[in-house]
Amino acid sequence: MSNQRLHRQQKTREKQKKSRAQAQKRAAAHRVTGVSGDTMKGTETWPLGDCWVSGNWYEWEGQVDALFLRQHPSGAIAGAVFHVDLAERAVTHASVARDADVQQALIRLTESGDALESCPPEDLVRLVVEADPARHPAGWEEAMKLLQGVDPSKGTRTYRWGYENEEQDTDEAAKKVGLMDRVRGWFGARS
Repeated sequence: MSNQRLHRQQKTREKQKKSRAQAQKRAAAHRVTGVSGDTMKGTETWPLGDCWVSGNWYEWEGQVDALFLRQHPSGAIAGAVFHVDLAERAVTHASVARDADVQQALIRLTESGDALESCPPEDLVRLVVEADPARHPAGWEEAMKLLQGVDPSKGTRTYRWGYENEEQDTDEAAKKVGLMDRVRGWFGARS
């Protein structure tokens, strides 16, 4: 055999070997993430993971950060990140992330100052869904796909949406009858 022919055969074998290695690499990446590439397709069917909200979720006019997670059995993670302004009754930020980006988002949220609390997924979804539907940010639809299948009506937390709840609490306090009001009523005295 000629040298040139041997060289061509060797090059062909090298190309075949390289092509097989790339195919194996793509298959391994597919097994780890559970979906093809970096897309979010199919992540809404993954089992629910941990959900986190910032510790000021109960405050009037609070700025609440929330992180909703789903985790594939292989360990891959998909998350939706929200920033909710309770005073404005609006979701001001919504985005989705995968794997390392989810971990980066969690680190960013923990370093922002407010402690994060674990919460049931229904409570987190309730927080996001109860916001003003006319004011959704970019990324809303993608983030909401990840929340599919979670029933917000099963959430137990009550969020204080800006001035609306403050006025309601003030009205309820005005309606309450105190001890002195009762005593005055017994004696017929009016204030």
